[in-house]
Amino acid sequence: MSRSILSRLGAGVVATALVAGGSLLVAGPAFAANDVVNPNSVVENTWGADGSVTVSGQGTAGDELTVDIVDSGNIGTVTKSYLSASAVTETTVQADGTYTITFSLGDATTSDFSAFPLLGETPFAAIVDNTTQAAPIFLPIEVTAFAVDPNPTTTIVPTCLTGAQAQTDGIEFASTGFAQYEDNVTYSVKDAGGTVVGNSTVAVDGTGTARDAIRVFTTVNGVETGPIADGVYSITVTNGTVGSFAFVTVGNCDAPVAPAAPAAVPAAPQLANTGSSDAGILVGGSALLLLVGAALVVARRRQNAAA
Repeated sequence: MSRSILSRLGAGVVATALVAGGSLLVAGPAFAANDVVNPNSVVENTWGADGSVTVSGQGTAGDELTVDIVDSGNIGTVTKSYLSASAVTETTVQADGTYTITFSLGDATTSDFSAFPLLGETPFAAIVDNTTQAAPIFLPIEVTAFAVDPNPTTTIVPTCLTGAQAQTDGIEFASTGFAQYEDNVTYSVKDAGGTVVGNSTVAVDGTGTARDAIRVFTTVNGVETGPIADGVYSITVTNGTVGSFAFVTVGNCDAPVAPAAPAAVPAAPQLANTGSSDAGILVGGSALLLLVGAALVVARRRQNAAA
């Protein structure tokens, strides 16, 4: 970012307050043409498909920056940071005059984001130049409403596995059509006769998708004893109101051997010059003999009549 942009409004107090994570008032969010945040639009309760936010832009080589993802009201009142205390927010403008910093959404213990933006909130990427102590720059991130998939589906990959694989690795499935982070979604695994061989609750992520790897096995008195029987099993995932199901085969997943093709019927022998078959000649010769015989019979009758 240029020094002319960062020289706005008594920035010393502003920068100190932002770094400290406290509340601050500014005249209003200022946006720099050369600074961008990607994605600049997220669905409520999620930071996009790749689970990260990248802020990049231009500045004076060597300037030390603090970049935060904050919640700001319409008048520029910062009320909270979306980043965890362990997130690295400092970066330096490189020799070519550019900077880039990425915040990634990991698991619950290492996530940079301490909270997800809700519909109605206005998150911003706030960029503070600690070297010049200029006013921060705010880049808006639009929050859009989450839409539940109207066509719930359940997919299983792979659709066939051995009983040993189902016992050790589990049957992996993903099921869509739920609200974000629902906590009442369950799955059940049934054999062809309808007997339940496994069931439990399953977590739903920010995309409304429930996914898990279900280990299924036989038990004796509650003790795991071995793989389940070969056969076709169904997995149903539901919240009691909406749900979907899919099938998986447990057993020999080798492709069946294709039946041998029937033996070809030999073609009738062909004449070298004409291409006509022997059968045609025989039929034609028989017809000719019949005509000759008929003619002889007619001639003999006429002779008898004349005598």
